[in-house]
Amino acid sequence: IYDVDKKLIQFSAANHPLYIVRKPLSPEQQYTLDEIKADKIPIGMYLENIDNFSKHDLQLAKGDTFYLFSDGYSDQFGGSKGKKFLLKQFKDMILDIQLKSIDEQRIHINQSFEEWKGVNEQVDDVTIFALKV
Repeated sequence: IYDVDKKLIQFSAANHPLYIVRKPLSPEQQYTLDEIKADKIPIGMYLENIDNFSKHDLQLAKGDTFYLFSDGYSDQFGGSKGKKFLLKQFKDMILDIQLKSIDEQRIHINQSFEEWKGVNEQVDDVTIFALKV
């Protein structure tokens, strides 16, 4: 849930985190990426009793950008060695594109995925949602 007026997010998730990239407070500082962990609880069919999902209340500020995503991007095989893209490289890419508009970020993310994938078959769905406050 995102409250536009209060710039507040309520977040719960299974297995995939939320990334918040925070704008630097001064020109000497760099963008920072906060990772809000998801619960290790499946959403699908589960026969045992499970705990409720954790709820995180997060305050955003003007200039922050948050990202929700599936695992399809980081699990994609490609590159020169045919390895997975992985979350570390995904985080680095997200930080590297912060000076771009959201539309330019979309283009960069799509182009980077296609270049990484190369001739490999796409292994999973890829969903990325980004919102700049």
